[in-house]
Amino acid sequence: MDDFHKIYPNINVKFVDFSTSDTHTKLATALAGGAGAPDMSMVQDRDAPRFWNLPLIDLTDCLTPYKTDFPEFKWDKIARPNGQLQAAPWEADAAVMVYRRDLFKKYGIDPSSIKTWDDYITAGKALNTASGGKTKMVMSLPVSNDNGIAGHIMSDFNMMLNQQGGLYFSKDGKVAVNAPEGVTALEMLAKFRTAGISLNDVSSGQAEKAAFEGDQVATILQQASVSFALKSTLKDMSGKWGAMELPAFTAGGNRGAIRGGTSIAITGQSKNPEAAWKFLQFWLLRVDSRWKNYQVGGLVENLFLPAAKDARFQAGDPYFGNDPFLKIVAKSAQDAPIFYENLKTNQLESAFKQRLRPFLAGTGDAKSMLDSVAADTDKAQ
Repeated sequence: MDDFHKIYPNINVKFVDFSTSDTHTKLATALAGGAGAPDMSMVQDRDAPRFWNLPLIDLTDCLTPYKTDFPEFKWDKIARPNGQLQAAPWEADAAVMVYRRDLFKKYGIDPSSIKTWDDYITAGKALNTASGGKTKMVMSLPVSNDNGIAGHIMSDFNMMLNQQGGLYFSKDGKVAVNAPEGVTALEMLAKFRTAGISLNDVSSGQAEKAAFEGDQVATILQQASVSFALKSTLKDMSGKWGAMELPAFTAGGNRGAIRGGTSIAITGQSKNPEAAWKFLQFWLLRVDSRWKNYQVGGLVENLFLPAAKDARFQAGDPYFGNDPFLKIVAKSAQDAPIFYENLKTNQLESAFKQRLRPFLAGTGDAKSMLDSVAADTDKAQ
């Protein structure tokens, strides 16, 4: 904040920390009630439709000069159906694969050979054999664990769906999760289990940590913030990890994907909208500010294209064996297809989670499960 105050000494900024769910609930209630909203608030991209009809400042004119500075998909995330931009782009949870370079070397796995998901499974089988079954390629978790590092099948499915250009919902709001891309993604995740390359159903964040420390898992498929999670939870493993793009579904295919994202809105109740915009412009639309956010707060930069071109964001990261982690996740974000949000996203994901365990236990095929998820979503209120 010192750098901001040097330029704007008369603007004071107060941060108030809430959980994501509390933020959205409190913000929506305040906006609908006409009082109690802050000047600015984060809005997760997946929840953006919830605010389409609530009073947020139209930032279209402010953001138009920056249209070439962010990937195309992000503009869709912050746009209302009428094209109005209701928030400023902050971050995207670009997907990345991190791997234990020491275990790959020990068991003869060449990371450069993993270009497709089929290659990934082949490498996982070789790893399983060479380690005598001790080391699996990946965790396969039906639900996320508190304080966990690995993702879970729902978020992995979202990632693989987006990677192919698949959708939960079409642009006109129709359920599309059971289209071929969804079936392919779910079948691939099921293959991790049937091929014997996954450590399944780890029940707590502490158990996850123990599995990584015990060399039981060799890769993590996660969003860019996995960097912060690893560095804070597994500090002693610096240099043992590497980073690379996701495998593709076909040779030469897309390796970029996103798993979420967040933007910042100025509320219609703000008494200081001009000052709020000056802060957002300083905080989100300057390379130096993005670098400071990463250094101080661990906010992994992967979205602001001028930052992606800056040498600081292309340098090797010692934790990942000097692989250029930030450069890799920036490319993932730039290559990610558009993924439309919808008011029924939460209902769709709830239906998916409810039907996942029977599917993993062998009840029905991927297409049948996703058809049921689509039907459940259509019926949801």
